[in-house]
Amino acid sequence: MKHKGTLHIVWRNRGSRDLEPQYAAGFLDYLSSTDSVKMVDFRGDPALLQFLREGVQVRQQTLDSVLPGLREAGAVSIFNVILDENELRKLGLADGSLSRAQGTL
Repeated sequence: MKHKGTLHIVWRNRGSRDLEPQYAAGFLDYLSSTDSVKMVDFRGDPALLQFLREGVQVRQQTLDSVLPGLREAGAVSIFNVILDENELRKLGLADGSLSRAQGTL
């Protein structure tokens, strides 16, 4: 089953400029009946970019805007991300509500 949604990324320690950046990413399925989002943590820019590039398979154009967006606003959202349940589990983004979401792509 494919799930379409938004991947939200937050810079958790934005106020601590001297520390390595720590990020959290979560996937919110458009058809989910809950606002609950399972978050996955990342330490450093390389780990976040690897997750987005290799795991979520974000296009390079979008990838190029993620870090500048985080630096400017502290959070970014990537819309219309499509992942199947196996990918969501493998990436650590699956929560109990995904299997109950109505409809598929």
